[in-house]
Amino acid sequence: MVARVHISRAAKNEILAWARQAEAREIGGLLLGRVRKTDSGMLVRVEAALQMREAGAVSTSFLLTPESVKNLGAEAQAKYPAFQVVGWFHTHAGLGVFLSNHDLAVHKASFPEPWQMALVLDTKLGQEAIYVWTDGELVQVNPAEMAAAVRESAATGALVSSRVRYRLKSPWRFSLAIVLSLLLVTALVTGAVRWIRKGVSEQLYPATSLEGVEGSREPTVGREAPPAEGPGDAASGPVASPAFPQGAAAGQRYIIRPGDTLWGISKRFYGVGELYPDLSDFNGLNNPRLVYPGQELVLPENLGGKALFALPNL
Repeated sequence: MVARVHISRAAKNEILAWARQAEAREIGGLLLGRVRKTDSGMLVRVEAALQMREAGAVSTSFLLTPESVKNLGAEAQAKYPAFQVVGWFHTHAGLGVFLSNHDLAVHKASFPEPWQMALVLDTKLGQEAIYVWTDGELVQVNPAEMAAAVRESAATGALVSSRVRYRLKSPWRFSLAIVLSLLLVTALVTGAVRWIRKGVSEQLYPATSLEGVEGSREPTVGREAPPAEGPGDAASGPVASPAFPQGAAAGQRYIIRPGDTLWGISKRFYGVGELYPDLSDFNGLNNPRLVYPGQELVLPENLGGKALFALPNL
């Protein structure tokens, strides 16, 4: 026994559109969907409809034959392989929503399964009726009571058809949830990577300061100037210090930090970023645009006519 019937809005709208196009002529076709068995009865959900075009209208009856049902059933299986035939529909134009003797005979011959229903719509009167099998007879039921949405629950039984598959009620919400989840994960991963890189950078390159070197005007207070490395000594940082020119003017040492550029260093300590080529030449750099964290520079007391700002600590 059918306990509930739900006709999707898409299927109903499609049938009504066909009816408007046909004007006063009756139309009909198959109802396709899915079925579930529960303790209270069968739940039928109509997901799609397929119009029967070769059938004609005779008097108040929509002429449907077993052969036309068979042909349309094959088309339905090819077009909607996930659904099964759950019944049929046809329209009236001002005659009411009843099943004629011919309709009853067609239903009994072509739709004998207990879940297969008949939907009759009168588009002129704005009426509709649903007929279902009850104790071996076709009985009209109140569409308002039968049109309740089919609810999935733990008590739901086995599927009547193994070909049935389910669709999301709100696919756009599911897609939105996936996108938001991906954005959240990306933000978390990006933040974690930045935090790790910052920690590693602080360990490899501690806070850099300008340290006085021999001959500088303002040597570092409380510290000895680091000894100059011999010609054969390897630099202690991750990148070798450049070989300073012989007789270079006394200056202050500066250890390049992540994010530094020669233009920025020139701007910071001489007030003019455009002096970076002179700073590169003074330190014997091959490429003034390529510097590395940990690389050591000597900032001369005077560069291009600009005096070095005295900044003992950065």
